[in-house]
Parts: sequence; structure tokens; C-alpha cells
Amino acid sequence: MHHKNENFKQICFPGNFVKRFCVLGLSATLLACGGGGSSKSTTSSPTTFTGTVASGLALSGAAVSANCASGSNAGSATTNTSGVYSMTLASTVALPCILKATLNGASYYSAIYSGQSVANITPITQLILANALGADPANAYNGTVSSVSSKLSSSNIANATSIIESALTTIGITFQSGQNPLTSTFQAATSTAPGDLLDSTLDTLTTALNKAL
Repeated sequence: MHHKNENFKQICFPGNFVKRFCVLGLSATLLACGGGGSSKSTTSSPTTFTGTVASGLALSGAAVSANCASGSNAGSATTNTSGVYSMTLASTVALPCILKATLNGASYYSAIYSGQSVANITPITQLILANALGADPANAYNGTVSSVSSKLSSSNIANATSIIESALTTIGITFQSGQNPLTSTFQAATSTAPGDLLDSTLDTLTTALNKAL
């Protein structure tokens, strides 16, 4: 039998690479709504960014799409064998955008919110986005992104990242100084090559999930 700390709650997101994405040991603040922030902003030039899609192993062939404050279907890409994708948004696209990576009918979510050059898409970025939104990211992606733009400001994302990183330490996941799970470039493991330290945090999360279920 698994025992939960009374100060913790279980959060489940259906429809991910595991049938129920449940995290045990995350505090009740996990889905606390982010504060206010800037609304949508139109880029003055095309925004190009890259990222890695992984859940411990690189997710090769995943379809990545962007629904933005200015509308849906703003961009698309496909990951390579290392799980890496690159996407360019037109100058008319208004940020922020919610990113969705789908493979074999399952999805993870992330965001491009300030024109940053890296936007990884992993189970951890999904938790960060859930905290910033105060809701399941899938609902925001499938809805109107402009209605949640104020929750996806740089300051709210930074705050959500700090909250999730702190919460994950309770299940043995730690991050190196200066390492950001959403915006730091990392090497995901493949069938022929190991991943780096940031990728190992995804392995630890997967192990924790398997023990909790």
C-alpha cells in the first residue's frame, strides 16, 4: 500500500503517454492559478525556436503544434530521432502559444511565451503549464488561448517553474543550478545513446509514477 503525506494531493491528467498521468507527492499548490500578467503581444519578426520532446526517452516522430493568442494552428513541426523539433511562427502570430506534442494518440504540453529560443515539451513542462494555468493544459489548448494569455506571462511561468521544481524535490527530483526544464537545451536518451542530467529527471519522475500507481 502507498501512503500519501496529508499535505499532498494526487493530480491526474488523462490521455498522456501513460493512461493516467498521476503525480504523488506534489503539494496542493500544484494547480494554484498564476497571477495576472501581460496580455498577448504580436511579434515584430518571425519567432523561431527549438526544443526536445521526451518522457525519459526521446520521442521520435512526434507531431508538434502551436495554438496561440492570435489563433489556432499557428505552427507545426515533427521531431527527429533525437526528439528535437524546430518551429517558426510568422510575425503576425501573437504570443503566448500553447504547444502540444502528440505521438500514438498521447500528448504532452508546453508553451512559447516570450519569444524564447527553447521550448521543451515533457511531463515536467506539462506540470509547469498546469500550475501557471491552474487547469489541465489540454483544456486551454483546445479552447481560446487568448483567454488565458495573462496566466502565461514570463513572470508567471517563472513562478510556476519554481513551484514545480520545489514540489518535485519531495520525490527525489533535483535540478542543477541554472537548469530550466522548459528553456534549457538537453539531450534525451535514445535506443543507442544515453541522455544527460536533465533527461535523468524524467527517468526519476517515471520511476516515481510507476511506484505510485
